[in-house]
Amino acid sequence: MMKTLINSNEVYTEQPFTSVDLSRQEIVEAEFAACWFKSCTLRETVFSGCHFDECIFEACDLSMMKVQQSQFMDCKFTRCQLVGINWTEMELSKSKLKALFSFEGCVLNHSTFIGISLKDLVMKDCTARNVDFSESGLQKADLRGTDLAESRFAQTDLSGADLRGTKNYAIDPNLNTITGAHFVLPEALSLLYRLDIVLDE
Repeated sequence: MMKTLINSNEVYTEQPFTSVDLSRQEIVEAEFAACWFKSCTLRETVFSGCHFDECIFEACDLSMMKVQQSQFMDCKFTRCQLVGINWTEMELSKSKLKALFSFEGCVLNHSTFIGISLKDLVMKDCTARNVDFSESGLQKADLRGTDLAESRFAQTDLSGADLRGTKNYAIDPNLNTITGAHFVLPEALSLLYRLDIVLDE
């Protein structure tokens, strides 16, 4: 891994970072605009008061990363490890013009998004086991092909969300909003099992 090229209180614009190792380091109030992180190791890295705008993370290990009071706007994560992240520590932007982030082919196990507005979120072909989406807004989210085993949905708004090809989810229609959401059989049968009805063959 390369010696770190990232420091606190700096502004980085359209800069590529390749194979940078920031494991267990703390970066304070740095700003990243349209930067590209490839094959970087950010395990247990603490980003405090940082801003990420339109950044791309590819094949990075961000497991147990801390995002204290940091902002993410329109950031894309591809084939990344994002295990054990508490996204509720973020500073949530008031802007509604951009999604916070998108994930494709990532591992997000044991993470939490409790109470976060994630409208238009993309989480495609990911492994998101034991993830807490309680009280979050997943309106029109694209969750296709994602494994949601043991993930928690309670008072979650999934209106218009796309769950076609999504696996192992346990969503109670009595406790969540699923109006206009897209499901396919046989996985969608799990929704019926949670209703107070009798299923006859």
